[in-house]
Amino acid sequence: MAPRTLRDPSSSHTIGFSSSTLFDPTSSPQQPPSSPPAATSTTSATPNSLDLHCLPPIFVIPAHLDSDAQDEVEEELAASHAPLTYSVHEARLFVGLVRSKKRAALELRTRGLWTEEVVREDKSVQEEVKEKVSRGREGGSEPPRKRVKVDGGVAKEDVETASETEVETASEASETESESAPSDHVPAESTIEPSKGNAEAQYAVDGSSVQLQPHPKSPAEDPPGALQFQDHLRVISLDWLRDSLKAGRVMSVGKYVVYECRAIEKPTAPQRQQTLIPRQQIQKVIPARKAQIAAQHPQSQRQQQPSSSQQILDRARADAGEGPRVNQRYHPRRTGLALDVKKPRSQLLQQTTTPEDASPTNADSGPLPPPPDWVAQHVKYACERSTPADTPNAAFVEQLKRIRLARELRDDDIGVRAYSTSIAAVAAYPHEIRAAREVLRLPGCSEKIATLWREFSGSEDGTVAEAREVDDDETLRTLRLFYNIWGVGAKAARHFSLDKGWKDLDDAVEFGWGQLSRVQQIGVKFYDEFAERIPRSETEHIVQVVREHARRVCPVDPDGIEILIVGGYRRGAETSGDVDVIVSHRKLDATMNLVEDIVAALEQSGYITHTLTLSLQGTSRGQATLPFRSSNGAGLGFDTLDKALVVWQDPEWPGKASAAETNAKNPNIHRRVDIIVSPWRTVGCAALGWSGGTTFQRDVRRYAQAVKGWKFDSSGIRDRRTGKVVDLEGPDGVGRGEGIVDAEKKVFEGLGLVYREPWERCTG
Repeated sequence: MAPRTLRDPSSSHTIGFSSSTLFDPTSSPQQPPSSPPAATSTTSATPNSLDLHCLPPIFVIPAHLDSDAQDEVEEELAASHAPLTYSVHEARLFVGLVRSKKRAALELRTRGLWTEEVVREDKSVQEEVKEKVSRGREGGSEPPRKRVKVDGGVAKEDVETASETEVETASEASETESESAPSDHVPAESTIEPSKGNAEAQYAVDGSSVQLQPHPKSPAEDPPGALQFQDHLRVISLDWLRDSLKAGRVMSVGKYVVYECRAIEKPTAPQRQQTLIPRQQIQKVIPARKAQIAAQHPQSQRQQQPSSSQQILDRARADAGEGPRVNQRYHPRRTGLALDVKKPRSQLLQQTTTPEDASPTNADSGPLPPPPDWVAQHVKYACERSTPADTPNAAFVEQLKRIRLARELRDDDIGVRAYSTSIAAVAAYPHEIRAAREVLRLPGCSEKIATLWREFSGSEDGTVAEAREVDDDETLRTLRLFYNIWGVGAKAARHFSLDKGWKDLDDAVEFGWGQLSRVQQIGVKFYDEFAERIPRSETEHIVQVVREHARRVCPVDPDGIEILIVGGYRRGAETSGDVDVIVSHRKLDATMNLVEDIVAALEQSGYITHTLTLSLQGTSRGQATLPFRSSNGAGLGFDTLDKALVVWQDPEWPGKASAAETNAKNPNIHRRVDIIVSPWRTVGCAALGWSGGTTFQRDVRRYAQAVKGWKFDSSGIRDRRTGKVVDLEGPDGVGRGEGIVDAEKKVFEGLGLVYREPWERCTG
């Protein structure tokens, strides 16, 4: 794969790596940035050779990782059966490209987890210092008593204190050295092996055994230096996972620790210390002070203090008077409005090792159905399995979608990706889920999803508390309102609600109409109409009109125009949110600038009332496949074909002739229509790129990258190593007698995937 770069937090340099060497210990990111990269190794152990299921919950810190690299780390952990979590409050281990304690604490703090460092003494260093002191005493030259300054200038006095201070300093220095030392110096015998026959897992941390249980009552129960994971948190370098994969065993985390800490409450502003004055002295001061004030300020010049808070408010209103109306009701700096949504902490599913749980049946739900092949083989990509629209777990999937929406509104990208993966797996499962253990065996479904299912199955109305927040929480309701405006994403919705203080569409119109983009203004204007679903019959009528106008303006062989309806319609949905249609022609010259001519013709006929977006990216690069890397480094968006996103309104209606005399307006509803033009030689990629659910499309790209080393795009495929075009449909596309669907099947075949009908791609 072509290398990607990560920014080294300790410098302004970048660290190069590829997905094939991301976990390769020979390319350790702990090397100085100026050093040449070490040679990569191809002998790393496969992720499945590790078993991390006994580790405490692990959270992947996304700092300095792009989305692909983060996905790869999470996939490696999941493949090793690690208890991956997406909540910092549930995690006990944090893995990431973090090099310093300050940075680690900052990453946790920005995610709502406040911590304080835990300084653990190194036993060997402590003994060494004490022996040194002891030798000095035996030789008759007892070291002088030292005075060590601490807070407030108070001194600690005897040599025992001095020795302890030296131990602490030496321990901190040892930790600093371990941070900068290369991970290759980890002893080979320092491994993590779950003890057999013991229900509570043990770990080798810094050479000592650690049990997942409360602190021991005596030192004999827990060797010095052992870490209690239930109380202590550890941020460890990503080198730990990489080196464990290479070694084929789970390396001790001790040598990779960047920051060891414990969770604390969010600190409050420090209060000024007040000196307590004896009561007798106060009784003497108060009368004298009153007399002094009375002499300086006669009674007639002093204002009477209000007797209640209501009087203060009344006087403030009187002083302010009546001014011009401004939007001060919801200003966040005045009202304290903030996105502070308290999510209920779901309790993790409690799993035991009782004979009942170990058996293939469960007392609550009876025998479990045999898992489908993709579950048994742990197939993780949604494009490798069938996901029909009529899933037997549709009600539970709907609850998960609502939670995903809440995560998106909260700007939780990690949670959105995680829930998308879980939703796709649950939707593909062919049996109705009857036990939490069924959820746990699905790829991408953790204890959190199993816990949500248990809550869902046990509720009277079949809902989950976290999903109900979308409707119950006022802040989320407002965010959702703005999010549903066409042209407004989650980030803009938060800006409108939290920064601007707007509460509804009226606020946007009255106080911020000039601040909206043209596209957002159109989205507000047709808010209710865009929310109306489009039936299949109307979709077919719209596409027929597009076909007629495309043939009318096609400069070469008008009858050669070919049309395919994609999107939700092709997946079999009874109604759609918009209409997506692909237009193509077997001759390359015919599709050049074709979308522009189609839009102009439809505008002239009165079908298009507004053009939201008109992109000619495909024409501008000669209708070639998207280059592997952008020349200017800018993002290219979700699709790079020629396309037009327009507002559609049928100009014909009964009584139109008489309406001209009365100036009656067109009563037909406005619709959203996307017209995509693809060259014939890659029309199969376009069909695949516009026909699946969001997670299906994401996993096609991930699969192409991970399995083939290719970059998939609706405009074609390129090899990530060489940058050359990968031709799967033929140099000029599929031949005569074959259509757009046949070209799409060739793309599936070239990718090594089983062809999935469009109605098998409903991943949600």
